Amino acid sequence: MCPLCNGFKECDYICSTCGHLLKDMGRTTDYLDEYSAYVDFDDTKNVDGKVSHACCHLLYCENCNHEKKVFL
Repeated sequence: MCPLCNGFKECDYICSTCGHLLKDMGRTTDYLDEYSAYVDFDDTKNVDGKVSHACCHLLYCENCNHEKKVFL
């Protein structure tokens, strides 16, 4: 169960480049194509033939445009 997806935790990651708070941009699987954000959550666990139990989120720094992926 992903703490960010389910609202148990707020994004509290700090940018390693400039020190500002990173913004959670959602699951990386939501960016695969124009329809992936509408695919059932359980179906997106199987990406490229690999089943993942971790939820990968894209974090973005609005100050310096740095991006980071985190697995929760």
